[in-house]
Amino acid sequence: MALAWSSALAQEDKAAAKGEAGNPGRRFLVAEPITTQTLQDLSAVVRDYLNTESAAGRRPTLIFEIASRGTPPGQTSLGTARDLIRLISRQTAQARFRVVYVAEPLTGYAALAALAGDELVMGPAGAIGPVVPPGEILPPDEKESLASLLARDGVIDRGLILGLLSPEEDLRRVITADGVSHFVFARDLEAFRQTHPDIREQTTAWPPGGKGVLTAELAADWRVSKRTIDDPRQLQALYRLDNQLALNDPSQLGKLNPVWIDVRGMITTMSADSLRRRILQARQAGHNLFLFEFDSNGGMITAADTLADTIAQLGEARTVAYVHEAVNVATLPVFACDEIVMRTGARLGDIRSHQTRRNGSGTDLSDAEINLLADRLETLAKQNGHNPAIARAMVDPGITLVQAKDNDTGAVVILEESAAQAQPQRYAVQGPWHKAGDVLGLSAEEAVAVNLASAKAENDETLLTHLGLSGQAVPRQSPTWVDSLVTFLTTPFMSAVLLFVGLFMLVVELKLPGVGIPAITSLLAFLLFFWSHYLGGTATGLEIILFVVGLLCLLMELFIFPGVAVFGATGLVLMLLSIIMASHTFIWPSDTAEYRELRDTLTGVVGTMAAVAIGAVLFVKYVHRIPVLNKMVLGRDPEPFDPELVGPDKPIPVISDPSLLTLVGQVGRATTPLRPLGKARFGDILIDVDADGRYIEPGQAIEVVEVRGFKVIVRPV
Repeated sequence: MALAWSSALAQEDKAAAKGEAGNPGRRFLVAEPITTQTLQDLSAVVRDYLNTESAAGRRPTLIFEIASRGTPPGQTSLGTARDLIRLISRQTAQARFRVVYVAEPLTGYAALAALAGDELVMGPAGAIGPVVPPGEILPPDEKESLASLLARDGVIDRGLILGLLSPEEDLRRVITADGVSHFVFARDLEAFRQTHPDIREQTTAWPPGGKGVLTAELAADWRVSKRTIDDPRQLQALYRLDNQLALNDPSQLGKLNPVWIDVRGMITTMSADSLRRRILQARQAGHNLFLFEFDSNGGMITAADTLADTIAQLGEARTVAYVHEAVNVATLPVFACDEIVMRTGARLGDIRSHQTRRNGSGTDLSDAEINLLADRLETLAKQNGHNPAIARAMVDPGITLVQAKDNDTGAVVILEESAAQAQPQRYAVQGPWHKAGDVLGLSAEEAVAVNLASAKAENDETLLTHLGLSGQAVPRQSPTWVDSLVTFLTTPFMSAVLLFVGLFMLVVELKLPGVGIPAITSLLAFLLFFWSHYLGGTATGLEIILFVVGLLCLLMELFIFPGVAVFGATGLVLMLLSIIMASHTFIWPSDTAEYRELRDTLTGVVGTMAAVAIGAVLFVKYVHRIPVLNKMVLGRDPEPFDPELVGPDKPIPVISDPSLLTLVGQVGRATTPLRPLGKARFGDILIDVDADGRYIEPGQAIEVVEVRGFKVIVRPV
């Protein structure tokens, strides 16, 4: 393919010299097994694309990626392979170039189609052959027919094609005085010498053990392939294409199932978790084209990185970032997408700060965070075919970017100045493009100009037209009621309210033993607190376990080991620790921002505890005046008390006034279990008592040892 290669480069250099814009192009996947239906779908897609470009006066570059995708060899018939060769070589005359890309070993007759284009590009692991399945022998006239079909216009040597079809033959590589390689069977050498007396060199074509297999190394050495590349997205620079080469799979014709997902506002742990759930639900629903609309000015580093991971792990699904605004760490998930489209007026990059908590103010990036984000962005860029140098410069202010001509491919590229200086033979620097001293931010026009973005869209319909979805209704994945509820419950105010209700109702239940409603309310409040923070991403199983263990310790202190104090103290510490840990994502702060966040959390918890304490005091003081509740606690009999009137048929009067001091030293009996609170009878009087941390069985004799306000302290005797 040497002649086509030289001609193509010459035309491209002329275009570059004139300053012309990039060339249109598209990449098509042709996966084995190749069937008649595969060819019909491929032909329809290619024809529609060529007609569209021709109507606009453009001649595009067509890139056909032929892949086995793990299919056993020999699954494509010779007739189907012949039709594919005709489609690539003869039915696409409107194209500027027809390129075949082979990234993996191809065997069987489908491998012949790799030689049907104007140019061949291979991956390091790419190989063509063996072509003829084991045990089959093609008739001579069939071999000649295939050689004639492929060896057109001097693009590929006819003898090489015959050698691939006859691996059992002794094939020789003959180099003539003009430097051109010819492939001749050993039995035909004498005849070849008659017409080519200027033979300069003659060698056995196939290496030992490699008969009939054209590897990427051999193809490059024999100048059959234009270049060996590591990533198919390098084809964009190689052919100076004006758009990113997203892979078009004709087998998915009519089967695209797009979904639109909004990424708006600050990217927090909670919003990233919500987006992860929506993305996974959409994938399970069969969506294979994800349109992520970004309108965000940053967020938390870990949350943005988690979202980027979620997008990157979508596998075969196609992902498109539609950017209104994606600055600061919101840039991360954009680079995780296969393709970037910029809305008019959009901006991308400018990574200067991050948040440490939701609704918090931005914090400047530390040197360690800059290095971490630069490496992460570079990795994402390489994985998804974006310029890694541009990605690094968006967060590292110490990077200088230059514009240079890649002498290997002829393309004009943007790269780090240090990289260009390290390879002066390859890169001819044309001038600075971005100077060190500030981070890089790109407008829509700038992103398109350097091929970071595939297009600029004026509106949503322009985007859909660009993606071939014009007129198609694309469902939009919006936050569910669960997401809205979690967002509401995890605000600082609502978190404090839930904690107050949970703790205060626990106190009320201890004051009103046996009622149950305060206990249920407390349990629901704590359930909502931990459920919302768990879905929000700040609470994990550890915090929930700590809280449950703390609650169990508290119950053991009250009902099983009263007065021990160890269980009560441990329970309170564990419950408070779990609440504090559930309020943020770190276990122990590591920087100023996290210390500030811990301070705010502790302030909120202490404030809530103080409110609970005040509420408990007021409740104890005024509970007797509250309708309904005053019937659940012991109060004064409304009738004047006359001891002579008390008998088995008379109600037992109840005391709850300051004159309780007269009870000190009296002995009575517990009428309910004291845990340590309960009721006791002293003569004809029934009163609330406190066993001071002890557990006392009903019926046991007790003595009043102290009165503290309305609290009567007793001990067993």
